[in-house]
Amino acid sequence: EGREEGEDKLGRLVALLIANGRTGDVQRAAADKVSRNSLYEEFNIV
Repeated sequence: EGREEGEDKLGRLVALLIANGRTGDVQRAAADKVSRNSLYEEFNIV
């Protein structure tokens, strides 16, 4: 996955987390790859 694709995925994830009031998970996603991948799966971001 290229850099731009990765940035797009993270941007979508952050927007969804904020929209769902899960601001604490935004920091977790930014800091921890395992948590981030789990959140991608939860929100069906491929």
